[in-house]
Amino acid sequence: MMANSSHCVSSQKRPLRLPQSNSPINRIPIEVLARILLLVCEKNRLSNGGDALYTSFVCSLWRELAFSYPALWSNMSIFLGGDLDDEDDADEEEDDKRDYRSYLERFEAVVDLYLERSKEHLLNLKIEATDIWESGEHPIFTKLAKSSYRWKSVEFHVFLLKPLIYPCLGDLDLPELEEVKVWQDGDEELGDLDVFARAPKLHSLESTLTGLSLNSTILGQIRSLVYSPDSGNFYEMIKLCPNLRNLAVQCSPPSKHLENQIYTSDPPRVLPITSLEVSLPGYPLKCDMLQSTLSSLAAPYPYPYTSP
Repeated sequence: MMANSSHCVSSQKRPLRLPQSNSPINRIPIEVLARILLLVCEKNRLSNGGDALYTSFVCSLWRELAFSYPALWSNMSIFLGGDLDDEDDADEEEDDKRDYRSYLERFEAVVDLYLERSKEHLLNLKIEATDIWESGEHPIFTKLAKSSYRWKSVEFHVFLLKPLIYPCLGDLDLPELEEVKVWQDGDEELGDLDVFARAPKLHSLESTLTGLSLNSTILGQIRSLVYSPDSGNFYEMIKLCPNLRNLAVQCSPPSKHLENQIYTSDPPRVLPITSLEVSLPGYPLKCDMLQSTLSSLAAPYPYPYTSP
């Protein structure tokens, strides 16, 4: 059974004790200090070691606290760089490549450390992997995918969300996943929503810039959706979300291939939503898109309609 996010330090078998010191920081109750450190470690950018690791270096108390509190290690922000064997980098100095390989080894060791010290706590991940590895999948991406059974939330910044590009996405096991955010650089195709087919708890989905393919089973679970009319399948997407309650319409900045496209729905889509948020850049085209989008949506009557 996965660890609960409300894991309390005081539940440890060996209680932590504050050192005998007049320093103000040592007067803070352990539980309060743990909450403060959890806020500090919300992102844990692993490319520079991460805040949880630095926290464990401060003093013996903080080190013991960090080791006793897996939640500090459960948030990871990971940037995966380019391919060493990319032909575009063929002229790169061999010394630079050796340095990069050494960096990758250290980076992978840090990822291993966080996965180990987070124990069985659910993970909140941000994975940036916009570069494509021609020589094979990024080893750290593969490692993270093997821990997918622990993912609670994940934010992908990728070229295109497709197993064809990132093979490990085809093997994700996501029994605890609740929230997904997707940013895609590629704009010629839709990302593959089927990546999350094994995520029975998924209820929040956000995708901007490039849209996602349709999957009625997955979308039937979604209660909170952030999506863009620019995607081309916005109205088809929301039609497949019968349990949708919170909708955010996120219009992306104008781009060349979208500059003359305005999508509407006739008749308007009736949605059982309780909140609507609209975000768009201040461009004339987007104002037209906003008007078109709002005229294409309708809320159901709160009571049975009877004619006068």
